[in-house]
Amino acid sequence: MRRQKLKKPEKLLKTELQYIYNYTCRLYREGYIEEAINLSKNLVKLAFKYKLGSYAFKLVCRKCYVPVIPGLTVTYRVKRRGGKSYILTRCINCGYTRKKVFKHKGVEKRARKK
Repeated sequence: MRRQKLKKPEKLLKTELQYIYNYTCRLYREGYIEEAINLSKNLVKLAFKYKLGSYAFKLVCRKCYVPVIPGLTVTYRVKRRGGKSYILTRCINCGYTRKKVFKHKGVEKRARKK
């Protein structure tokens, strides 16, 4: 008898992490800041247990464990310098900044025809 193929644990875990994150955001917006931070710490512990730490830190500030809510707890800026673009993420509570560099997909310059 063949075993049934189950969902990948990563997909299942990511959906659970997303559920916890949504609940954390709701708590933070309603004013239960300490409870939201404690739940965020548990989210990060769970993610590191299953080797998804990088995914967890996209949802939570690395320094103060506040959930990442654009405009409320985090500001985003897109900057360009020397052909490279990067997204600058800054936590409003603690001031922690993070850069994510990516190549700019601009229009290539063509040689002029005479």
